Amino acid sequence: RTPLWTSIDLFDPAASGSMPRPNDVLAAKLIDTFDRWHEDDRCRGFRTRPPHAQPWIMMGWADRAEVPGYALLSLDLSRYCKNPKLWRERAADSLEFLSDSPVIKSNRGDGFSIAYDYETHQWLPRSNPLSQAQSLLGFARAIRTADSGAYGDIDSAKWKEFLRKELDRIADRVTAADWRPVSTNEAFAIAPLVVGSELLGNDRLMDAALRIADH
Repeated sequence: RTPLWTSIDLFDPAASGSMPRPNDVLAAKLIDTFDRWHEDDRCRGFRTRPPHAQPWIMMGWADRAEVPGYALLSLDLSRYCKNPKLWRERAADSLEFLSDSPVIKSNRGDGFSIAYDYETHQWLPRSNPLSQAQSLLGFARAIRTADSGAYGDIDSAKWKEFLRKELDRIADRVTAADWRPVSTNEAFAIAPLVVGSELLGNDRLMDAALRIADH
C-alpha cells in the first residue's frame, strides 16, 4: 500500500494541468477522422486504422466506421474544417453505404456483416453481437440527429429501415423462450433497443431490452 500512496502524493490523480484540453482532443480526433475517408466507384466510408493493416471499412469495436456518420452530423464543424457541408454529406453517404451490409449466418445469431473490404469489394463474413449493437446505436443517434432538421434536409429513410430490420432481428432472438446469451457481449444490445424503441415507436424493442437486462 505504501508505494501506492507515495505515487498518489507524487502525481496528483485529480490534476488536469498536464492533460490536453477537450477542444484540442476533439480537433485531433476530427483530423484523424477526415484522414480515414475512403471512396471509390463502389463504396464510401471511413476506413480502419492503420490503413496498411487491412483495407477495411469496419463497424463497431475500435474501428467504428458508423460513428463519424453520427458525430459529423452532430458537431459544429466550422471550427475544424473549411467545408462542413461536404463532411456532413460524406457522413450521410457513409451511413447509406453501411446500410447495405448483408445478413450473414452465425451460431451466435444471424446478423449483418460488420466489415467491408474495399480492395476486393466484398462484405466479409465477420460479425459479433457487441460490434453489431455498437453500430446500431450509432445509426440510431445519427437518425435522431438527421430527423431533427438542425443541419438541413437529410434523408435518413434507408438508415431507419436498416435499423428497424436489425433491431427486429435481435428482438426476435432474445425474446424466444429458449434464448440464452452467448456472452455478456449481448448486453450491448440494450442501448440500441431502448433508443430504437423510442425512435421507431416500437414497444416490443423495449421489451427485448428488458429481457436482456433481466437475464
